[in-house]
Amino acid sequence: MNGVNVMYTDEWLRGQSPSGTVPSAATIFKIVRFPGGLLADKYHWITGETKDFVQFCENIGAEKMITVNFKTGRVEEAANWVEFCNGSAPAVIPDEWKKIPFAYNHKAPVGYFAYLRESTGRKQPYGVKFWEIGNEIDWWNRIDAADYAQEALDYARALRAKDKNILIGACGSPLDDRWNEAVLRTAGRDIDFLIIHIYGGPERLYEDKNEEYRVLFSKLGVVEERIKKIKGLIEKYAPHCKIAVTEGNTSYNEFGLGGDELKKWKSALWIAGLRNILIRQGVMAYCHWNLCDGGAYGVVNMDGSVTPVYEVLKLYTRINTDYTRMDTDCARTDTDKLDYVVAEDKIGKKAYIVVVNRDWDNDIEETIDVRGIKSGRTAQIKVLFCGDENGMESFKTKTVEDKCRVENGKIKYKFKRASVTVIET
Repeated sequence: MNGVNVMYTDEWLRGQSPSGTVPSAATIFKIVRFPGGLLADKYHWITGETKDFVQFCENIGAEKMITVNFKTGRVEEAANWVEFCNGSAPAVIPDEWKKIPFAYNHKAPVGYFAYLRESTGRKQPYGVKFWEIGNEIDWWNRIDAADYAQEALDYARALRAKDKNILIGACGSPLDDRWNEAVLRTAGRDIDFLIIHIYGGPERLYEDKNEEYRVLFSKLGVVEERIKKIKGLIEKYAPHCKIAVTEGNTSYNEFGLGGDELKKWKSALWIAGLRNILIRQGVMAYCHWNLCDGGAYGVVNMDGSVTPVYEVLKLYTRINTDYTRMDTDCARTDTDKLDYVVAEDKIGKKAYIVVVNRDWDNDIEETIDVRGIKSGRTAQIKVLFCGDENGMESFKTKTVEDKCRVENGKIKYKFKRASVTVIET
């Protein structure tokens, strides 16, 4: 699923977005994560922003994902939040519930927090499907992996006791397999997905831009190998689990290189490469960091204009949980700067080929093997590329449309330099 992050501190989330520009742009996303990265482990849901988040998701037709407070919260607080969102109050409300409130972070009678939601005028449950146990616990909290694994197990069981139909994720690590092994071995049977965050790119800007781009795109190969390794651990300890990348972006701003770098075409092309990897490796969901923060990371600006990264993510909107990858034998070319995936809908009526040309100097003509797609079909083509003479450093994009035919299980096409091409058959 194509998703995005929002923060409880976002003023536009509380109805202060000018002319509703942020919600209208956000309709490309099918899952939204809340309450916001590191802020999640400082946030206490009783403050009331949940209703704004839920209303936003319902307005754009997106699934909801909530990260519970692991660092400064309690397991009871997290479980009560699940009940507040998804539970139902009893038909007859005990009189004492109306007189003396129960603490949001302690045990309370079953149904009390559902009653609390209903007392605000919302009888229908919010229906929050996805729940995460903390944010980047492997990195920021410096907790031992075994201790987190045991606590994650306790959290998962407490959350599931409030709603057996939710999907629960525990924090994995993009780099530390000992951490991942501990979490999967201890809590794997009680969780549904392992959470990974991916930020990649150069640690400095280069005068030689060719070298900068080489370093930038070389990180993608590392990412794919790491995901393969994590999948191996999942297969060993919790084969029912999926991977969810619930934060991702280029890392320019992480190293103080300037937020503008995240809004340029080079970052957008990197994100396209990442999205191809995640589709190829069967990752359950990707939530970009983030939607609209008024600063470096947002893919939508406060005036409603959008960045090149947004335009790339928009191309991937159609490839969601309704689609499965075709066999991996035809999922990548031998040309190191041309990368593609083929996704097919579950009943075989339509397929999408997403091709990323990472060569910033040259168009590449390639014949793609698309076995399983009927010959003679006319393919609709959309090409996204940098929008002006600044090339990879551009803040603008252009889109052109084209057509080609599938012949003998193959598609032959010339892919524009530094572009993302979606072929729909």
